[in-house]
Amino acid sequence: MITEMLFTEVCKSIGVLNKQESTTHAIHEILFAMKDSIGISRGVLLLKNHQDDYLAIANRYNISAHFKYHRGIGNSVVGRLFYKDPVVVVTSDSAAEDYKDLFMEDDYKMAIAAGVSVDSRTIGFIAVYFDKVMENTESLQEFLVAMARLVAEVLRKERLACLLNELRDIDPATGLTHYHFFHKKLRDEFERSHRHKLSLTLA
Repeated sequence: MITEMLFTEVCKSIGVLNKQESTTHAIHEILFAMKDSIGISRGVLLLKNHQDDYLAIANRYNISAHFKYHRGIGNSVVGRLFYKDPVVVVTSDSAAEDYKDLFMEDDYKMAIAAGVSVDSRTIGFIAVYFDKVMENTESLQEFLVAMARLVAEVLRKERLACLLNELRDIDPATGLTHYHFFHKKLRDEFERSHRHKLSLTLA
């Protein structure tokens, strides 16, 4: 029963990709889906900063905006997520270092975290928190891995959009698109025709 419910939630979250308004909105939709389906008390997406290699919160659910997480990867739970395990489970009975590694503002009974990878490179992780130790942990782990992959796809889609936008401009008044390569090529041809007194025809 729980597996069917989790599958339904994954399918709903996949629909977020088709109507993705913004990365932040799409990831919030995914976090809220986990609140409704598996009853998380908090959720967070942490991404590695390329400038200093430290992790910082990119998106959060039910974690105050003033709470900061700024840590290196290390070799504890977060290190395992980056270099070894696709998913980890930490409870209040786990090693103190592991518990502290995933600590977000308030104490928790159980946390599940899954690595987020784009183009086969781990760039961060998503973690969800519970106020009680949950049963059927294996299904929950598989569910979170699926949701982490959806988050990765959202981030990859944003990255591709940014790369595409570097190649083109959209006129806000007319909505017309022109590509930088074509614009540069046209300018070069115009200058060449002017310099060599050649006629220029644009079709």
